[in-house]
Amino acid sequence: MDVTSLLVQVISGAAGGIAGVALFRGYSLGPLGNAVAGAVGGVLGGQALASLAGWGDASAAGGAVSGVSNVVSSGVAGLIAMVVAGVVRKMIGNSSG
Repeated sequence: MDVTSLLVQVISGAAGGIAGVALFRGYSLGPLGNAVAGAVGGVLGGQALASLAGWGDASAAGGAVSGVSNVVSSGVAGLIAMVVAGVVRKMIGNSSG
């Protein structure tokens, strides 16, 4: 993985985490928390989702398709990571009270 792909995954994941609040308001971690959870999810899950969706290896696909698939998969992974972190936060908050 090159630095450009890593930056795309971080940015797309953070954007996915921030955008996820519009769909899942109850699981928000705050603006910074959403961005951080999304960025981590974008990096960790971006390549996995691309493989599962059949987009294959980003370097093998090449060109614009590779870039779009990297952005989409990292954004979705960021959204999922934000929601999972929000669910865990709610579960911990509910069990301690």
